[in-house]
Amino acid sequence: MLIKMIKQYPEMRTNKYLLLTAIVMSALCFSTVEISAQKEIPDNIKDHITKGIEAFGNAKMPADIMNALIEFDAAEKLAPDFADVHYYLGKTFSMIQGNAGTACKELKKYLKLYPDAPEKDEVIKEIKRLDKVVEEKRLSSISGVGIMTLKDGIYIISKAPVKTGSENLDTRLTAVSVQPGDKLISVLNTGITKNTPIDEVLSLVCSYPKPAVPVKVIRGGVETRALLSKVSFTNIDNITYLGEEDLISILTESAVPVVLIFWKVDDPVCNKYVGDLKAEAQKLNGLVRFYIVNIDESMLLTYELNIKEVPTLLFFKGENLKGKITQYQPELFKEKAESINTDDKPFGL
Repeated sequence: MLIKMIKQYPEMRTNKYLLLTAIVMSALCFSTVEISAQKEIPDNIKDHITKGIEAFGNAKMPADIMNALIEFDAAEKLAPDFADVHYYLGKTFSMIQGNAGTACKELKKYLKLYPDAPEKDEVIKEIKRLDKVVEEKRLSSISGVGIMTLKDGIYIISKAPVKTGSENLDTRLTAVSVQPGDKLISVLNTGITKNTPIDEVLSLVCSYPKPAVPVKVIRGGVETRALLSKVSFTNIDNITYLGEEDLISILTESAVPVVLIFWKVDDPVCNKYVGDLKAEAQKLNGLVRFYIVNIDESMLLTYELNIKEVPTLLFFKGENLKGKITQYQPELFKEKAESINTDDKPFGL
């Protein structure tokens, strides 16, 4: 997990309550395929694997998925070369919003360690699907809504506020946002069932030209019309919106320092940074990479990195966290962004 890999971050804590809360708010399930071991399990991790598979197979709420992840992660620490543990991690990460890239990485590790895996074709198909999710999430995504597939269908886990006053929708549509506990049954008049892949839901949302997408849900046993909020991204040179990409891969593979900007799209203080970000991105093009992280879309990452307020800026060189800035401090941001290649002194930690 990311929490064990980022270096030199003294404030970071493994807080299971916060992590479970994050998952309850933002679980996203891409597949309900039950996972099963293919190789003989080493004795030292049998207990973790057994508990993880039970939590995954019997999941009735997002916290069960988090419990599975904890068990599989513990197994991976003890037996990193056991192929199946990466299969389990990949399947579990694929159920958590913001982690499709991490899921892909784990499934690729599985095939590298077990090239003749009996479900090789299924895993390759899953990797391609998750890659598609990563690509589409760069352009548009569901805003502030966690979705999870349980045995009887797709449910809304967290609420996304929607501005409805300017939407040109059917006047018969009750203009309300989706609510936690809603069962999603239709997006743009396309039926949604328990067998509908989440990436298909995302594609439908992305296809709609307006920010509030008409949906139908079951709420309290009654079919109800509602709105699902969407965020569309405008590409800016040298500034990338972090969607479902794997952050560890970004940090380790980047030849230049990386700055993460944690913010909320509709927060006025965060939006003050827009001009500063554009100016610094242009000035430092090729020297520093900037990534915007929407905390409504990357709740697990937000909790793992102990982000307690927005805007928060984190400065990385490789996996090493070199600095942190909270709130709007444009002059300090410019100073540290422009000196991160030469200044090895940590700040703001």
